[in-house]
Formats: sequence, C-alpha cells, structure tokens
Amino acid sequence: MASISSLGLSGLPLNDLLADLRKVEEAPLGLLEQRQAVQQSKISAYGKITNALEVFEAAANNLSSEQAFTGLKTTSSNESAFTATAPKDSGAVPGSYQVHVETLASTQSLATAGQASREDALSASGGTLTFTLGDGSTQTLELTAGQTSLEDIRAAINDADLGFTATLLNNGSDTTPHQLVFSTTETGTDARVAQITSDNADLSNVLGYDEAVASPMSQVAEANDAKVHVNGIELVSGSNTLDDAIEGLSLELKGTNSAVSPDTLTVAHNTEATRKNIDSFVSSYNDLLRTVRDLSSYDAENNEASVLTGDIVARSVQSRLSAALNSVAPDGEFGMLWEIGISTRVSDGSLQVEGDKLNDALANNRMDVAKLFSGEGGLISQVQTAIEGLNGSRGLLTNATEGAQSTISTIQDQYERTQDRIEQKMASYQKQFVDLEKYMSEMDGIGSYLTSQLGMLENLSASNREK
Repeated sequence: MASISSLGLSGLPLNDLLADLRKVEEAPLGLLEQRQAVQQSKISAYGKITNALEVFEAAANNLSSEQAFTGLKTTSSNESAFTATAPKDSGAVPGSYQVHVETLASTQSLATAGQASREDALSASGGTLTFTLGDGSTQTLELTAGQTSLEDIRAAINDADLGFTATLLNNGSDTTPHQLVFSTTETGTDARVAQITSDNADLSNVLGYDEAVASPMSQVAEANDAKVHVNGIELVSGSNTLDDAIEGLSLELKGTNSAVSPDTLTVAHNTEATRKNIDSFVSSYNDLLRTVRDLSSYDAENNEASVLTGDIVARSVQSRLSAALNSVAPDGEFGMLWEIGISTRVSDGSLQVEGDKLNDALANNRMDVAKLFSGEGGLISQVQTAIEGLNGSRGLLTNATEGAQSTISTIQDQYERTQDRIEQKMASYQKQFVDLEKYMSEMDGIGSYLTSQLGMLENLSASNREK
C-alpha cells in the first residue's frame, strides 16, 4: 500500500484531508480519556476520605476501652531521688506517698593484690575456681595449665556467664602494678561474691577470698541492698527498681534523700492524657468532615462542581458518622456528647468542645464519661460499626473505589477497540485516496494523449487547406 507521503500527485490536498479525517475519527478517544480522568479523580478523592477516616478511627480506638479513662499519672517531688510509673492495667490506685531513700542498691568489686606481670602464669597447672554468691548459689570456672595468667583469667571470666565481669587495672607501682578486679553485674547483697576457692594452691594464693576472714583478694566496693521507706515502712530490694512495692507501681530509685523531710510521690488520674485523646477524637472528626466537604462542595458563584459533588458515598460518610455520634449511650449518667460539653455546630456538623464542662465531667464523673464512650453500646462501638460499613472490605468507600477502577478498565478496553477501528478506517481512507491518485494519474495520461492526437489532427487539417 502506498504511504500517505506519496499522495498529492493529483494536486489535491489529500494528506491534509487524511489528517482532518483522523481528527474527526479520534474525537471519541478524547471523550473516553475524559471519562477515565473523572473516574481517576474519584478514586483519588475516595483515597483522601479513606485516609482521613483511618486517622479518625485511630483516635476513636484510643477511647475504646475503660482503661483509656483509668490511666494514672505519677509525680515525684524530687526526681533526683526517685521516679515512678504506673503501667497500664497495673491495678495501681490514686494516692500520695512519703518516700525516703536511705541507700541505693550497688554492685560489689573485688581486687587481687598487685602482681608483677599480667602475662605470666600464676600456676604451672590448671585448676577449678569456685565462686559462692550471696544467695548461696555457686559458679565454677575450669582453667587449663596454659590459662592461668591474669590476662587469661580475665578473658575466661568474661567469656563465661558467672554474674560478674573481670578487668585489669594498673595501680602505678614500679614492681607490682597489675591487679585483676571482679565486679558483679547485678546490684544487691544476693548477687555479691561471698567466697572464692580453688583446688589449686597457687591460684588460691592470688584469687582466694572469704568475706568472713582476711584473704588474698580484698573487697574494694561493697554490695548493698536498696533501702527505702514508704510512709514510714521500710522496704529492702537488691535492685534500684522496685516493682509492686507499692501495688501497681514501679518505683525507680535514683539517689538518697532526707529522712527528716521525705519527698512526695503523687499518683492521680491522668486527666491530661484522657483530655488529649478526646480532643484528638474531636479534631480528627472535624478534619474528616472538612475533607468530605472540600471534595463534594459546589461553587455556585462560579458554577463549578467538585469531583464528588452529589456523590452518594461522600454524603453517606457524613450522615452515618453523624448518626453514630448522636446516638444515645445506654449506660451511665451521660447519654450523649453534649452532656459532657461536646456539641455539634449547626452550620457544618463539626464538633466543638466546651473545655470547662468537659474537664468537670472528667474530674467528677470519670467513669460515666468512660461509659459514654467505651461502655457496651457506647459511642465508640457505634462509630466503629459505621466505619466498618464505610471502609471495611465490603464498605461503601471500598466498593466505590473498586467500581471506579472497574469503570476505568472498561473504558480502557473501549479506548483500545476504538483505536483499532480508527486505524482500520484510516487505512481504508488511505487506500481510497491512493486509488483516487492512480485514477487521476491515469486520467491525466489519457488527457495528454487526446491533446496530442487533437494537435496532430489540427496540423493535418491545416496542411490540407494550404494545398
């Protein structure tokens, strides 16, 4: 088939005609592209609503259990002496405690006498070291004949899990500068090393220890238990972290303080955190409504619609959540949000908080506020049901998004089929134009022949007249 570029011998603008015909034929493609763009814009808009809905759902989930309203806040009047935490569901109760930290739990350190070398063996043969700890348990360490220098013993102890570590210090002596130091890894008297014995006399002469008598090794730092007085009652612990010494609390000792004027630990309801969660719930709901409104609004002044103007899914998001938030909770003193200071603006359906009223409800009727939100059949369960109907696997938003994706796929199939038909039609037009070009060319040849013959006849006639 002749190419389009070969057309034009007849003098007719056939290439231009083909280009114009293609524009006409391709007009439906533009309409299909516009339809695809509309569906893609809807998918994007549904995605924005989904994202805002997920943020709101997360805020709602933070209020979905009574524990969200029973959290406690601990305050130490002297954090350099102690702090405390109240883990969730720990069973702690509000209260005030006078705390005096008498001693902190500490680790123990033992040191050998100074040795002339850190590399020379203490014994020609190996042996067993037996460590008896403060709680009565024992640990053993087997040393071979080539493993009895200070460096070797340090490495062997650190490679084992004995409850203490070893290090080498240089005391600056000209003759015996090297000392091996054992330090317990845990605090408290139960973790201390009470005795070190060996079946090798050479090792015992350097590493032997008995806390009850003078020994080759000496204690350079004593292990202590923590002693703390809470409301005058003495508590003893091998650790500076005391779990449940005060029921439900974890008390962390940091330093000592005065017995004459103990510092105060206050445990109170964490109203600040609860209020923050409620404020987040309100603001995320308002953000969701703003997103829906922006995507579905209509500009009457400029006669411009938004991508979801008139969309039933967008309207359903607002109506279903509004219905959930305005439902009546079945239990407790409060049945609706406005009773605790959260009301609905008539202008746009958003929520607004009357801070003093809400704070008063949390201070004086905390558990009734909890029932309003998280009780059986409360507002949060209603909200979660509404969100599942919108954003669940069979929710409106999910179905609408999948429907728009399906429509785009269908339009794409139509687009491709239309393209094929256009190409077939353009090929037909081109063939017709090529045939026309040939025909015109043939007619031009016939015309030239007839003109030539007529010319010859005219010349012949003139010649006869001259005779």
